[in-house]
Amino acid sequence: MDSPTYGKWSDKPGARQAVEKAKQTLELVFHSPVPIQIEVRLFSFKKWKKGKDFSSVLAYTINDGNRKWGNVINNTTTSFMIKDAWYPRCLAERLQGAEFTPGHWGPALIYFNVDQDFSFALSPPLIGLNYMLVGVAMHEILHVMGFGTTAKRGDRDIIISLYGKDPMEFFIKNSSGGAMASRPVSGQSLEDFVQSDDLGFTGNAAKRENSGVPVPIHAPPIFVSGKSCQHIKEGTYPIGSNNSLMEPDIAKGYFYEHMGEVGVAMMNDIGWKAILGIDKLSLSENQIKVFPVPCKLGNPIQFEFGNLENEINKIELIDQYGVSTLLPKPVSGETYCASP
Repeated sequence: MDSPTYGKWSDKPGARQAVEKAKQTLELVFHSPVPIQIEVRLFSFKKWKKGKDFSSVLAYTINDGNRKWGNVINNTTTSFMIKDAWYPRCLAERLQGAEFTPGHWGPALIYFNVDQDFSFALSPPLIGLNYMLVGVAMHEILHVMGFGTTAKRGDRDIIISLYGKDPMEFFIKNSSGGAMASRPVSGQSLEDFVQSDDLGFTGNAAKRENSGVPVPIHAPPIFVSGKSCQHIKEGTYPIGSNNSLMEPDIAKGYFYEHMGEVGVAMMNDIGWKAILGIDKLSLSENQIKVFPVPCKLGNPIQFEFGNLENEINKIELIDQYGVSTLLPKPVSGETYCASP
């Protein structure tokens, strides 16, 4: 993805480096054939919507930067957060029936709450009980990359964007098998579906990483104004674990090193080519954990090590089923399979 652009960050030393770290971490895992543009801004959420307290909000993402902030905060009856968005063409090519606008609508905007006391730590341990900006930034960038749906409650009812379906909506289903993508854009049927507390992400790669069952999706029985159906259900994974990164709330005092195997598999299901994830503990042993299984999914691994390439002489690839393959010194740009 392109390098983010920044608003006024001079009063927050280290914030820019933390966002860049989040971007680089995701680039180790995902490959985009077309650029993603992000503009990062600081914003005091105390100024957002009179009469409501948003001081606890960590960040907010608007996927289409061509929409002005003033228009967005006054728009309470239509879905503005996710679907007026641009997605890489690889997503559109992956899903038949999904509707996407080719090209780029404008940079996504990520607003971080200037009143939050973020930690700008770039590596563990995380000192104190602050929120880790690298983790919050990864969470928001993943929303930009398509981790989400258009289902959102305005001040009056729950609606889905009229502009088309997002990739996740084809995979989010209830226990009866009904998909979000087949729901009407508003009305009681959609209300019951989103507030059912019975939704799961049913992609094959995600289920493999989640003990063979769908990943629970955040769909509380009471869906309050301002909420959106675009997170893993809260409490599904241990607090602060990498797999909990895309739950509704980032945990204080925890360091997230990447989005976890389940999240990576979900992104693979919606159309992203997952390259690899590097387990820091294994890296010193010349091991790289690969997820999801390459070749079996038709996606051989392509290495892009950047400045790590000269530090690695040989590598043992280990997929999530424990199958390992010993490789000689890998070369950036070449493709390999973890298992024949």
